[in-house]
Amino acid sequence: MKKDLNLQSDLEFAYRKLKSFIYHESFSLDLRMEISTFEQSKVDSKIKELQKNIEKYISDESCEELLKDIGYSVFPKRMSKKSTDNFTSFYFSNSNLQESYTTTKITPFIKCPVEIHILSVLWIMKIGYKLDEKLSVNCFGNRLFRSSNGKFDNSKIHLFQKYYQKYNKWRDEAVKKSKELHSQKYDVAILNLDIKEYYNSINFDFCSIENFVDEEYKWLNNLIAKIHKSYIEILNKDEILLVKNKLLPIGLLSSSVIANHILAEFDKAIESKIKPQYYGRYVDDILIVIANPQIDKNDKDPVKNFIKKYLINQSCWGENVSVKEKDEGKEYEILLKNDTLIFQDEKIKLYHILANESIEILNRFESEIIKNSSEFRFQPEAEQIFESFNADSYEIVYSDTVNKIRSIDGIKTNKLGASKHLRKLISATQNTKKLDSKSLDDISQKILDYFSGIRSIELNLLWEKVVTFFVINKAEKSLIEFIKAQSSVIDKIIVSENHIKGNKEKIKDSIQKTLRNHLHFSIAMSSTLDRKFFKDKIIKQFSKDLTNNDIESYLEKISNTAQKLLESNMFRQHYSFFPLLSYCKQHDDFSYTDQFIKDDTSFSIDKQKIKYSPRFIHYHELIYFHYLKRWNSGDLDKVFNVEKIALENYIEFNTLDDDKGYSKGYPNLNSIVKDKNIKSITISKNSNIDNLKIAIANIVVKEDNSINSMLNKPNLSFERLNQLNIILNEALRNNCDVIIFPEICIPYQWISILTSFARKNEIAVIAGVEHFTRKNKVYNFMLTALPFKFDVYNNLFIDFRLKKDYSPSEIKEIIGRNEFKLPTKNEMQYEKLRLYQWRGLLFSTFNCFELCDIEKRSKFRGNVDFLVAIEHNRDIEYFSNIVESISRDIHTYIIQVNTSQYGDSRINQPSESYTKDIVKIKGGENVSILTAKIDIKKLREFQTYNYILQDTRKMFKATPPNFIINQYRKKY
Repeated sequence: MKKDLNLQSDLEFAYRKLKSFIYHESFSLDLRMEISTFEQSKVDSKIKELQKNIEKYISDESCEELLKDIGYSVFPKRMSKKSTDNFTSFYFSNSNLQESYTTTKITPFIKCPVEIHILSVLWIMKIGYKLDEKLSVNCFGNRLFRSSNGKFDNSKIHLFQKYYQKYNKWRDEAVKKSKELHSQKYDVAILNLDIKEYYNSINFDFCSIENFVDEEYKWLNNLIAKIHKSYIEILNKDEILLVKNKLLPIGLLSSSVIANHILAEFDKAIESKIKPQYYGRYVDDILIVIANPQIDKNDKDPVKNFIKKYLINQSCWGENVSVKEKDEGKEYEILLKNDTLIFQDEKIKLYHILANESIEILNRFESEIIKNSSEFRFQPEAEQIFESFNADSYEIVYSDTVNKIRSIDGIKTNKLGASKHLRKLISATQNTKKLDSKSLDDISQKILDYFSGIRSIELNLLWEKVVTFFVINKAEKSLIEFIKAQSSVIDKIIVSENHIKGNKEKIKDSIQKTLRNHLHFSIAMSSTLDRKFFKDKIIKQFSKDLTNNDIESYLEKISNTAQKLLESNMFRQHYSFFPLLSYCKQHDDFSYTDQFIKDDTSFSIDKQKIKYSPRFIHYHELIYFHYLKRWNSGDLDKVFNVEKIALENYIEFNTLDDDKGYSKGYPNLNSIVKDKNIKSITISKNSNIDNLKIAIANIVVKEDNSINSMLNKPNLSFERLNQLNIILNEALRNNCDVIIFPEICIPYQWISILTSFARKNEIAVIAGVEHFTRKNKVYNFMLTALPFKFDVYNNLFIDFRLKKDYSPSEIKEIIGRNEFKLPTKNEMQYEKLRLYQWRGLLFSTFNCFELCDIEKRSKFRGNVDFLVAIEHNRDIEYFSNIVESISRDIHTYIIQVNTSQYGDSRINQPSESYTKDIVKIKGGENVSILTAKIDIKKLREFQTYNYILQDTRKMFKATPPNFIINQYRKKY
């Protein structure tokens, strides 16, 4: 019985790992849909049914039930354009639409029930991880995720390490080593090899890994072998690929581990026999760096001679690994114990970098990498979004200088550029009000022109992003046109007679079916974000245009698929406007792109959705979720320990082991000061920060915006969002530690933008949230978002503090409207001032009129390294006097941030008149930031001196009488 329970638990974890992996992939849409359908029946019952089938197989090796539904899908890998080989002169045409579209290369994927994918992951958990352990550190692709102790953890949902991090390291290490050798005056050779049809060239024998298989899991190894055999048989039977026994099923996760294992001996042989300065392999892509290579640059064929010298003529390869020339050097064979792998001469690249000449090619390459990588850190700005889609999505190929027309050799598709640009378009427009019709029509037409004909087939992986853009912007006409265009293109696909062997008709049918399904899934994925829009606009319009029962059935099927995706939480949750609402049971017409929290929004967490969550739930998401829940109830006059609630949920929802110290390492309440009116929060105690770099946002805050927000009509214009993004990007470029915005500056709809930016870039954000209304009460909150690390992971603490003292003009504006009222007296009294301990620093925040209360600000004397005051305030002379008084009386740095039209934003310190303002600013038409550093160490050190030393050092004005520095600040 215990063994049965272990198997059930293992299968559950295998399913969770599978689900998480597929959720984070962008290309496995068909399997994502299979998982969504799998969860229509209760997962637990499906797992038990799978367990019974396994037990039956263990007892009598009967596996028909498991193998009966194995099949395949076929994607086109390469498409043929019209040939110009017969022309003696150069001919170029921008024609993209053709009568038919010819496939010249295909990639088959295994199509099988989710149960088989679960078994594949279970094989990794029980057997495959041992193969991965034996791999060289120079094998980068498809490496299993391991915890900090280096062990593969079956209890976590992570399966593989993040592919882009490993890929970047594989590539960057080669460039870094080459540049290092060049700087040491070595000639350098960089050899790049690519194995031909790698997954379709492997003849893997599962018996060869028996020494890695425990006795209790031999059944599992045998069963995966039978799955491979069954898949190969169906491919051969239908003449899709004539591969005999040579094939690893693409799409089965265990194949990724096996593919690495196959080349493990080759990796070791390269490292131990050839001993290059750098060796790295990413699946079947190989990089070798050699210092002072023996290459004659005048050689007629330096590449072939290099291969012969360094790879073929190695007498020390050993009996299990060798490399041989084939077909007079047109191909080369890697001979392994059970496999023969090919790399082609035409795909070999050899870079010869001479020590006494420029290394600019590597410098340029490295610069481009850094540029592309940094793009993901920055917020999208206007000129990057609407004006450059074509520039990002195409590349002109030149044979000579760009100044000559005859230098143009053609134009090619920039898939990465198109993908990044669509991401920027979606990110920008999902957070703003609907684009004006002219702008939307213009960008939509560019997208439709780009995704047409043969180019659209080649870029089918981007279809989902296109549909998502149209759904978010409610561009129903463009979406319908896109669906029709892709359907027409798919119908015109044919298979090359010369390039593809096998049953052409079955291959063509499979390609068309696969792409139709892919289009279906792309539409379904995007429609999850706003099902009401899709039903009301797309289905009705399609039904009107095409009175075809098949079309109506097709669209209804899409709607049903979308529902399954929502129920399983396998849709793109990062497009949801507010966090974790998909973990609650929302009504059928709920829109995840809605920029308002409606009264009928559910905040009741579904435990089953949590149990099989496809992703890690972040700490700051839970905090924000609980604040939203509280605001929506309109009941803020009860004790609310969000830090405790969020941490308990965080540990429970992510099935974490609290023995690792989460309770101590995550934000918690403490007693830094003994005052019942102050809430002390420790985010992270330790830090080596001596100087804190502050960014003050110089931005116009229009009072009308906050009034409109109070009336539930916030200004979410793209122009306004662009201003916010400019400020965030400038702070990032200037390596700031903290960004501070004025009071009532940020619509609550954009809080997720700030929190995502803060966590990702480890920059603190302090900002005033625009007035918003709940249960007719108008709230003014200040947001404080403080990043911290636990282990190696980025986290974020967020805190919303209700303004305790509304200004007279603010009260007048609110109660002057019959339907609105102020927060209750209990809510105001309940809310406490804050003292944050962050990165070892202590600071507090004040919201405008609160600063006028001498009793409140006096509480922080000796207790803070700096004090932040955000304002929307005309009376700058009065507040200027308060600020200067605070800096002397409390003896601290004070950072005042006001709207730019009133000004007096500054960083003030308790020093002589001519040095007291570190920075000060007012006005200006353009949004900008002002940056400066405050020296925390110097201030703390000065405050520990007596008056004799203070008078001698004179870095600051003397501390006021009876000044006592807080014990937490003495450790400077």
